[in-house]
Amino acid sequence: MERRNFVTMLIGFALCHGTNALAADIPRLVWGDLLAEDGAPEVPKSWAVGESPDGASVSILFDRLVTQADGEKEGTEIVFKRHFALSQPSSLPIQKFNADIRGHVTTIGNGSTELKVTVGNTEQTYTWESGKPTSEEVYRTLTVDTVGGRLPDPFVIGATLTVRRQSKADSVLLTLDSIDIGTQ
Repeated sequence: MERRNFVTMLIGFALCHGTNALAADIPRLVWGDLLAEDGAPEVPKSWAVGESPDGASVSILFDRLVTQADGEKEGTEIVFKRHFALSQPSSLPIQKFNADIRGHVTTIGNGSTELKVTVGNTEQTYTWESGKPTSEEVYRTLTVDTVGGRLPDPFVIGATLTVRRQSKADSVLLTLDSIDIGTQ
């Protein structure tokens, strides 16, 4: 009975270590720091970055990316633009990736909003027109084709949030909660 337990333990040990050795040989994306436009590293003040263990996805979570116009307060245009230094092994071609954009929009009266998102080398604009009262969660997926199986390096992440209104009786709110990027 003792020999059987020893053999079982030995096989289990070999399988565990063999799996780790194989996992180390799998090519993976390495997302560098999220940098400012001038390339300087920044301490995140209103955002956080999370990367999946396999490097296949990265998330930027925003704490206070909000613009609002109501009452006496005029909304300001909010701009977030950063980039990742990216290391993509040549043995890891990527044909497409998705960017999931999450937030919230509210318009009352003749207010309108615009969210312009840049991910990699692609830009997409989402609008909510004036005169249509809206209060909804924003969930949009942007699918991006790569060139030659390579992600752009540096990999740009950007968002511009704009609110407009015609009178002080109108109210507009736009928030961006997260941008999640995943390879396919």
